[in-house]
Amino acid sequence: MLPAVLQWMGSTAAFFILTIGVSTAFAVHAPLLAWCATFLQGPFASTGLAVIKVMAGLGSFTGPYAIGVIQQSHDLAYTAALQFVSVALVAASCLCLGMV
Repeated sequence: MLPAVLQWMGSTAAFFILTIGVSTAFAVHAPLLAWCATFLQGPFASTGLAVIKVMAGLGSFTGPYAIGVIQQSHDLAYTAALQFVSVALVAASCLCLGMV
């Protein structure tokens, strides 16, 4: 989408679209981090924050690594890698909702 916007509207519109995309991607951080202080008190709040940050760090490392490994093992096709991501998201949703 970005090359089409660059060609049609110019770099100012592309910058505006990227700014909106990045701001919506980072909008989740404030409520997520405030959640710890709402439900946990004292040192447990900092422990909850640390657990969230560690899990996010592990996920941001292992996710792209797993996609690359799966993509290279399937003749450079992203189909299997994206199917893995979709199954992982459904599993995480079920885990969060307590369905497991």
